Amino acid sequence: MRRIVLLSSLTPGRCFSLAEPVADFDENEAGDRLLASRSVLGPEAAWKYVQVIEGEVECENALGDIRRFAPTAKVSELPRQGWDRLSERVRSET
Repeated sequence: MRRIVLLSSLTPGRCFSLAEPVADFDENEAGDRLLASRSVLGPEAAWKYVQVIEGEVECENALGDIRRFAPTAKVSELPRQGWDRLSERVRSET
């Protein structure tokens, strides 16, 4: 599980998602094993803190979209390398 923090505790260049992907649980046919898996975070959900403007935090997702969030938003911190890889992959596909 990733660390949940307030957006205001991050600094420019740090990365986050708004929600932790939900784990899916499946039992096998015999019912003796429980398997868990996680959804892969998509580039639209991976954000990088850019700057504070008029009391809001301006952020860019890995697709290149810009959006502002309240500094009091609870977010899941992500490794910067993950955001960089997502961004690079998406931009090389276009």
